[in-house]
Amino acid sequence: MNTLCKKLLCVLPLGLLMVCFVMRGFGCLDLLAQESGLQAPPSPTQISFGLGHNDKHQTPTIAKDAKAVLDNFNGLYVGDTTQNKVYITFDLGYEPGYTGQILDILRDNGVHAVFFLTSHYLSETSLVQRMIAEGHSIGNHTHKHKNLPTLSRQECYDDIHNFEIAFDQKYNQPPQQDTKQDNAQHENALQKDAPRNGYKQDAPQPNAQCKDNQQDTKQYDAHSHKKHAIKFFRPPYGKFSHTVLEQAERMGYKTVLWSNAIVDWHKEPYNVQQATQKILQRTHNGQILLLHAINPSVLPLLTQILPKIKSQGYTFGTPQDLSQIPSNFAKGNFDNTHS
Repeated sequence: MNTLCKKLLCVLPLGLLMVCFVMRGFGCLDLLAQESGLQAPPSPTQISFGLGHNDKHQTPTIAKDAKAVLDNFNGLYVGDTTQNKVYITFDLGYEPGYTGQILDILRDNGVHAVFFLTSHYLSETSLVQRMIAEGHSIGNHTHKHKNLPTLSRQECYDDIHNFEIAFDQKYNQPPQQDTKQDNAQHENALQKDAPRNGYKQDAPQPNAQCKDNQQDTKQYDAHSHKKHAIKFFRPPYGKFSHTVLEQAERMGYKTVLWSNAIVDWHKEPYNVQQATQKILQRTHNGQILLLHAINPSVLPLLTQILPKIKSQGYTFGTPQDLSQIPSNFAKGNFDNTHS
């Protein structure tokens, strides 16, 4: 009898383990979680964004899983493909010394870009202020430029939100008032606006975070009340997940990736003629061009491609244009996905 009990004790855990594997395979565990009100957390699978380019001026293809997540969580990798507009964007983590000249070239060509910055770059006060003054838009490229899908939900939230805090402290501070009465009016306005802003000043409210069991997926704009609103978010390295983009959407952001890019993130100069040819061959309706500014080659590159893109019959869209494009626009217009 003792021998039989020992055998059962050895076999029973193994049997339960096999049952769990079978239930997981058929999705039973997820079903049980849903029925009990404990929603299973989203897949943490990391998506490394990539493009299937072509030289026929057609929208590049992207992987189906990437497109599904972008469509579901207010994300774009391309603009309106029925219009011949092209959008220019830059990723900047530090200042290598070329941004002032980049702004000159953009100004001379009548182009307004989106500059995705990290918190470190915000110390370049004169350049950031010039970007804003000349009609460019600032995007959130996170506080520390971390690989967000590898972080916890709270860490992911913090890295996005801490950029907001750093930007607001430096560029969204209310002007100094001359009288105590003006100060009182300003404080009253802040108190009045706080509930609809999603959070009051720098303190995040619970509904700004993306908790595992949170059911409310209503999107809100937490930035519309600010003097310089940050509407766009771009995940570092082009790496994201269901959780990352869900969190960005809850915080009021439109995620903007890209549909044309070159290998320009190294400090070493690259062949400008080859890069120009590559960009022009791939240019298409709704194009979102990603550029970096960490080596001097970007200056002759911009000087060449901006007028040549115009000569191909395209116009340059503004950040405002980009913000008004529905996140799932691509769904009803083309199906360029690949496995």
